[in-house]
Amino acid sequence: MSVIRISMIVIRASIGAIKVSIGAIRAGIGVFKANAGAIRKNICDQESFIIKYFHKQNLG
Repeated sequence: MSVIRISMIVIRASIGAIKVSIGAIRAGIGVFKANAGAIRKNICDQESFIIKYFHKQNLG
């Protein structure tokens, strides 16, 4: 094999590894966004509970 052919194989392998890394980073960002969404929902649920609780207290 010529040096150029070996270099091309190495470059293609490197590009493949970079694509895999980018995919892993995107997956990590997706997990982070999902966690942030769950936290936001939890906060909203707590706020809703507090509002309902105090509304009942004021009526009663």
